[in-house]
Amino acid sequence: MTTQSPIRKVRSRTGAVLVRAGSLLLGLSGGLSAQPTSAPTKPDLADRTVASADSPLPEIDLIGLPEEVAADLKAAYEKARSDPRNPEKVGELGILCQRVAKTSSAVEYLELTTRLAPGEMKWQYYLALALEDSYEYSRATEAYRAANRLDPNYPAVIVRLADLVREKDVNEAFGLYQKAATLSPKDPRIHFGLGECARLKNQPDEAIKQYKKALEYAPKYAKVHGALARLLTARGDRVNAALHADAEKRGREPPVVRDPLVIRVMCIGANPEWLLDVAGQLIDLADFDLAVTVVSQLRKHPRYEDQANKLLGRLHYFRHELDLAVKYFESYLAQFGGDDENRVLYAQALLELKQYDEVTKNYLLILKNKPDDLELLSQIGTVGLLSGNPEAIRYFQQALLRNRKHPGACVGLVAAFLLSNDFESAGKAYPNTLRAFESPEEYDSELIGKLLYVLGERRKDPLTPIDPTVFIKFAETLKRNNYPQSAERIQYPLSTVAGVVERWAKKSDFAKSFQLIQHCIQCDEGGVIRDAMSRVVQNVHLQSPAACIQFFRDNGRIAENDASLANMLAWVRATSAEAGVRNAQEAMRLAAIADKATGHKNPEVLDTIAAAHAEGGDFPRAVQTLQEALKMSATTASNARVARFRERLAMYEKKTAYRH
Repeated sequence: MTTQSPIRKVRSRTGAVLVRAGSLLLGLSGGLSAQPTSAPTKPDLADRTVASADSPLPEIDLIGLPEEVAADLKAAYEKARSDPRNPEKVGELGILCQRVAKTSSAVEYLELTTRLAPGEMKWQYYLALALEDSYEYSRATEAYRAANRLDPNYPAVIVRLADLVREKDVNEAFGLYQKAATLSPKDPRIHFGLGECARLKNQPDEAIKQYKKALEYAPKYAKVHGALARLLTARGDRVNAALHADAEKRGREPPVVRDPLVIRVMCIGANPEWLLDVAGQLIDLADFDLAVTVVSQLRKHPRYEDQANKLLGRLHYFRHELDLAVKYFESYLAQFGGDDENRVLYAQALLELKQYDEVTKNYLLILKNKPDDLELLSQIGTVGLLSGNPEAIRYFQQALLRNRKHPGACVGLVAAFLLSNDFESAGKAYPNTLRAFESPEEYDSELIGKLLYVLGERRKDPLTPIDPTVFIKFAETLKRNNYPQSAERIQYPLSTVAGVVERWAKKSDFAKSFQLIQHCIQCDEGGVIRDAMSRVVQNVHLQSPAACIQFFRDNGRIAENDASLANMLAWVRATSAEAGVRNAQEAMRLAAIADKATGHKNPEVLDTIAAAHAEGGDFPRAVQTLQEALKMSATTASNARVARFRERLAMYEKKTAYRH
């Protein structure tokens, strides 16, 4: 559990391009919903066929449809007939026909739509889906190919095309799945498809590997369990085959299709339980824009208002829209006070809003239900550090009484002594607390991170450099106690953190690297922590370019509402030594977000803007911007900042971009 404003790590989420289905749901918001529609008048259902004498549209068959559904379909037909050259209206009619299983009509209307709007991928895609539902696989394949030509980077189209051609041309299918995997590396359908290709190529080990990868992202994926059961049976592994066969019976298809266009359509008239399931998973996968669409449909069902509030709380929390998160969590928890998982998120939203008393109150409520949760006890101590509550020491001591090697409490206790200027007690506690960590270096880094986080949050002016007094005095204490190497690390906190983070990243321990960075993200001086972040991302890129793309996609959205994260990502995009990571335009976009949020007063942000200008080749503006940063009082208050800024200024004056 973290208490900081976290850098969101790479999530199991699609890299799909969010092609907007603009007016799609606007035109069909009444759709097949249980809510009454106000626009259409009740049709004469004695004659269930709508004629097309005055319209080029094919006639529509309403026979066999429930009265309300027929009314909605006729209303959509009348809209299309009134404007038969409008692809949105004709296309919406086709989609609605498909939703009510009138597939022949759906194909007719969607074919017409593709002629009206030949350059729009979504209509080719919807036509392909309708053709596939009509078992016209050859025509569906061609429609998917047309959709892919219009938008080569929409992974769901690629996957569906690969699914259709797999049995006939396994090599083409394999190439398509590989392309989709670069766009959406954690989509279980892709790994299932790769597994099927391996099976068809008689490569059982690779097939099993891909099937298991699919189950990592969708543990209840029925098709995968079935495929594994058959493959393991053929290998004579009857025990595991039986387990997967049983899982297949209890399984399902992946409920979240990483496919915005399809999900937007499926929301029309969907069962609220389906909406609830999909919305929750979209939020967990950080696909926030699409989650909004799904939750908006869920809110049309009054019985699900509380669940919608829960989802909105989570949605706004992960988007860093904290006031809204608190609002919806409060409404939800008033009815479901025992939901500790969401109370934790509520408490963290309050924490980021610095409502420390309310945070402690909520953590204590959770502690009543989980009295053995030492991590939570340590968290309460951390909140005490932030608020200056002397009781913080007691919470850390309580945790250590039950587990003397609890990492959070070991770090927190020494930090509590230091922040209360009790350097003697901190020095005495230091040797014992080291035992919770693999090395003194790791402990010192965690301690520095905790101190920087608390001192950063306590500052009245966030632009003021961190007062180094506590680090200098504790370094002196450690020297007297014969810990010279630890003293050296504590005396230079930012350099220590940067070095440790880079070493962890080289060992692929990205989780630890990001966790430590998030402690220090708001305390950077001269780009020391930003440089460390850049090295971490370089290592991610070297291991998996697709994972690096996913990292920027996930965190780029969150950065829209998080200035520190936006500045960090912009720096990486502008200065990375890895050419595949740099992107001057994206660096400038992210830096502008940070600059706007900080009122053009933060020298660290101006340093990033200057680096982005230099990466884009505009060295005069890079020089001008960094000179502006050097004139700021927040810069001159820090010798380290001044030195690093001047070093980069000299580079820009020589028309050389900064790299790390």
